[in-house]
Amino acid sequence: MEPRQARRQTGRKTGTTSHPSGDPQPSQADIDMTRKIVDACRVMSITVHDHLIVGFGREQAAFSMRAAGMLGD
Repeated sequence: MEPRQARRQTGRKTGTTSHPSGDPQPSQADIDMTRKIVDACRVMSITVHDHLIVGFGREQAAFSMRAAGMLGD
């Protein structure tokens, strides 16, 4: 595989977090860590596509930081 092909295939990342509490709302620690990851990836020309937080409480639920406009793009 050529280096350019590898970069194209790895140029987008999606992070996931599971909240055992069942509440998929991001904590301040989730938000802070996501900002740090987005900043670090930007330096390497990697796009963070989304950070999904999954909670399985009374209802199955997920929170998308991209859909909430929290990825800064």
